[in-house]
Amino acid sequence: MKTAEAQWTGLVIRQTRRRKGMTQADLAMAVSDQLGPEHDINQSTVSRWENGGVGVSLRCRLALASVLGIDQSILLGAPPDGAGGARARERWAARPASAASADSASTSC
Repeated sequence: MKTAEAQWTGLVIRQTRRRKGMTQADLAMAVSDQLGPEHDINQSTVSRWENGGVGVSLRCRLALASVLGIDQSILLGAPPDGAGGARARERWAARPASAASADSASTSC
């Protein structure tokens, strides 16, 4: 089942990747280079992320943010400044700790 967070993350990844003129394969290679050989990131993985079909681990979100040149907090689900105002940021900050760190222990993307 697609979660709202996975759909949001996928949308950000897709739009940013396209703006940068990258293919899914380009992004997969760049993220793999950042993470090292123990991570097998390929075009199919990027497609699943973009479609919200699978969640993205914290480690991979940080690598994606670096590769895409965007603030990490956007991929972590934080509303950017000006999007939804202070109320949305308050709701995000007050979310359960389990939502914030559910995948932080994962070593896989």
